[in-house]
Amino acid sequence: MDINIYGAGITGLTVAHELINKGYNVNIYEKDDIIGGMARSTRTKLNVPSEHSWRGYGPFYKNLYEILKQIPIDDLCSINKDLIEDFKNSKVYSISEISKHNTLNDGWVYLYGIVYDITEFIKMHPGGSVIEKSLGKDLEEVWEETGVSWHKNNKLVNEYLSKYKIGITEDFKETFSKIESNKNKNYSVFDNLNLEKLSFENGLLNNKKSKKGISYYNIPYLYYLFGKVALSNNRLNHYFEERLEPFLKKNVSTQTYNYIANFLSGPGYGFDKNTISLGHYGYFIELNYYENFKLWSVMNKPTNEAWFDYWKIYLENKGVKFYLNHEVHKINYDNTKITNIEIKNKNNLIKINNGLHIICINPFIYQKILEKSNINNKLTKTIEQYKKINIINNQISFRLGFNKNIKLKKNNAYVLIDSPYNITFYPYEKHWCKNVDLGLNNQLKSLWSGTLILTYNNGSLTNKSATSLNKDELLEEIKYQFMESEDLLNLIKKYNDGYILKKEDFIYGEIFEDWEYINNRLISKNPKFVDNFISEKYKPDNITKFDNLYIGGSHTKTSVRIWSMEGAVESGKIVANKILSKHNKELCNHYIHKSSNYLKIFKCIDDVLYQFNLPHLIDFLIYLLIIYIIFKITRKYIIKKNI
Repeated sequence: MDINIYGAGITGLTVAHELINKGYNVNIYEKDDIIGGMARSTRTKLNVPSEHSWRGYGPFYKNLYEILKQIPIDDLCSINKDLIEDFKNSKVYSISEISKHNTLNDGWVYLYGIVYDITEFIKMHPGGSVIEKSLGKDLEEVWEETGVSWHKNNKLVNEYLSKYKIGITEDFKETFSKIESNKNKNYSVFDNLNLEKLSFENGLLNNKKSKKGISYYNIPYLYYLFGKVALSNNRLNHYFEERLEPFLKKNVSTQTYNYIANFLSGPGYGFDKNTISLGHYGYFIELNYYENFKLWSVMNKPTNEAWFDYWKIYLENKGVKFYLNHEVHKINYDNTKITNIEIKNKNNLIKINNGLHIICINPFIYQKILEKSNINNKLTKTIEQYKKINIINNQISFRLGFNKNIKLKKNNAYVLIDSPYNITFYPYEKHWCKNVDLGLNNQLKSLWSGTLILTYNNGSLTNKSATSLNKDELLEEIKYQFMESEDLLNLIKKYNDGYILKKEDFIYGEIFEDWEYINNRLISKNPKFVDNFISEKYKPDNITKFDNLYIGGSHTKTSVRIWSMEGAVESGKIVANKILSKHNKELCNHYIHKSSNYLKIFKCIDDVLYQFNLPHLIDFLIYLLIIYIIFKITRKYIIKKNI
């Protein structure tokens, strides 16, 4: 049977991945000349890597990681393969174990995954007692912090260190173990995720001095607020319709509000702070809680070069046929099935008649297709459903480049937390393989990829919103907001031997290609969907009223509930299993995100309370406690009075 997939984003590729292995003939039609959808990376005319928004890979992305591990690649950069034999039998130490050896009589350090016992060398150190700052720590990070990063390539330093080598770190072992196990076959793309995780905590930057983080006295309220989401089941739908922002504005300090709304919700997790629901945010925290709030990863190359290009080769070798520059124009149907789907290819119109049809395209674009296809108003109800979930999120992606290697703290991403556009960014070159070409004929030594989160605010320079500026004006506004950040300028000064960043240091700037300046506004050709307080109950099912039409995408109903790459992969697996089940074939592996059994007990209790229109379990317990306290005080008073 033919499987016709429309859209070569993560969902469409996942459906193809699962069904090609089950004996189906799979065709993928994509409107662009490149696969990857909104997660794709491209290169500009100057060969600079660019993307819709930089990708963070969460610890709970179970379905995505399961797919990644199956895609063979032929190149790794995270370790020198020649070192495998040298370290195969080395003793392995955890970072926590190394950190305990932090005294003058017992001093260990590690550098690039190799562990050294430098106890003997401490007193001989030519630089004196400054070496004590490194004990139990990552030498590279300490060298950057203390302004002696020239140590990295110094021959004498390397000779000294080589005498004290005692083993390797767990991450180092994990990396070359993967290489060793794949010696006679291709490697896994999962190795293209940077093992050194991305941290935001030390990257929160202010324009002026102010406190960062959650105020301690707000912690009980936050436990109460998000605990109600975690302990809800039937009541959860109500929280998906409640906006989070008013709760924060009313009940927490400015410091806590800035941390949760201006950092975690937007730059940290990609939500829109003004429309995100309490339910989505609380559930997102629950998913991270199950993973012990582990840090996120990024790829060590541009997304297509690290992942999608290899995936396309893998699928083509399996028999999947790709038709790029083929855009869905219209859907034709009768009462029960799709008769054909019209595809535009340059100036030609092609009709796809046979097989199953799977729509895996941007919901905003799909809505327009439905409107063109709405003969005799038969699709009106579906169109209205999409109108309710299609609230555009105008976050804008950009790149800034420098002809100088701007050193920053290792493994950090950064948020200009009080910049008008709430800018978030991370430096590519600190996380990518050394051999990745940053473009501009090798003139770029540092390349920052960022996102404007609050594009509707007025900028500091122009006093206009980001979407009301043309691309050149917007880049000038972005640079100005970077130069306003006192914390950022001090950080650059600290890690670059007193160097002061100047406006002329920005030698390259670019807004992602999706954005066009039309009628005095920046408009995206592929608008970004984001979860909000309206969307959850209107998210479409994967099965439609037509027997041969399925819908996939992170905007559909999934167990992860969050618009994300994990949601995109899970949706693809759900669609694949619907088809496999229909044909009585073995299902593909699908990880279902669900609450722990411990929480389920409390959810069931709250369901009973909800059924009888009683307050939430947490509120109910608080009321009982208050009643009990009042009873005890009253009883004590009565007894005392009678005496």
